Amino acid sequence: MPTNITNKDWYLVPVVNPDGYAYTHTNDRLWRKNRARIGNSPVGVDLNRNFGETITFPWCFTSDPCPDYVNLLEGATVMAKAIFDTSGRMYKVGNFKDVMYPASGTSIDWSYGIARIPFSYLVELRSKEYKFLLPKEQILDCCTEIIPLLS
Repeated sequence: MPTNITNKDWYLVPVVNPDGYAYTHTNDRLWRKNRARIGNSPVGVDLNRNFGETITFPWCFTSDPCPDYVNLLEGATVMAKAIFDTSGRMYKVGNFKDVMYPASGTSIDWSYGIARIPFSYLVELRSKEYKFLLPKEQILDCCTEIIPLLS
């Protein structure tokens, strides 16, 4: 029987990247990483991967399904339907590696595998067309389509 996701506590963790954000305004508008250093070089770490209209879940680093794959898929599908019912926009759902590409060190793998948060998702920004330059006219629409997920 599927797990009921409506009687859970939800924790939304926005990506906070003040150093990378400041850098986008002073040097490189499309910089998406933080400003972490390796030695003397600020190579940065990609704190989020904002592409495609997707709702993904663990695992990101392997093709092996996580233990709660079916429950996570069901939850992502419910979220995608709520977004569609609100905005008519379709979001792909699936484990990160299958929908996107292999990645290591992701927040959803950590929150699921280490923090033991059973429903760990990454909801990407809506724009594949504009990538990191979502027009300001779409910001409110992007927020509006996510609100049903919070209720």
